[in-house]
Amino acid sequence: MGFVYRLKLRRQFQVPTHSILGVGTPRAGSKRALQTPSPALRRAVLLRDHRRCGVPGCRNARFLDVHHVQLRSEGGPNELENLLTMCSVHHRAAHRGELLVEGSAASGLRFYHADGRAYGETVDPRAIEAQSKVFGALRTLGFREGEVRAVLARLRAESALRDASTEQWLRAALACLTRPLARE
Repeated sequence: MGFVYRLKLRRQFQVPTHSILGVGTPRAGSKRALQTPSPALRRAVLLRDHRRCGVPGCRNARFLDVHHVQLRSEGGPNELENLLTMCSVHHRAAHRGELLVEGSAASGLRFYHADGRAYGETVDPRAIEAQSKVFGALRTLGFREGEVRAVLARLRAESALRDASTEQWLRAALACLTRPLARE
């Protein structure tokens, strides 16, 4: 819509200019959208991480995202210690459950593969694939990312699931995440 057309609409319907143009004071009761993290906090994170991906071995300086280690949607603070610069590839991997990040920037971050092995160690591709698929399936079923990570970490400690299939992992995770419904 052109500027002149919007002004004509305003005159025709006697609507305040700020509501047509989308500027000025918001209507009473409406909340303004907040960018999280704020631009100043994002700049501080990028400066701290030297404008590079913070994952060990990755020096990517393009397509950078700021990742909340403790997820914002699950109560994680929007603070410098909880934020990490990641390239888009590693950021996507973190939210798919293929890359696990623990700790804080102040105490030191630890990176793990989906199978729980430290990042950089040799991995079992089948185990990573199975656990990544289970992570995605559980997220699709509506379980929160934090609770999915916690149950998979608990199940990794069990030796019975070390060489398990995707189906076995999923059944074990669902058994931990769901409780029998109370009968009335």
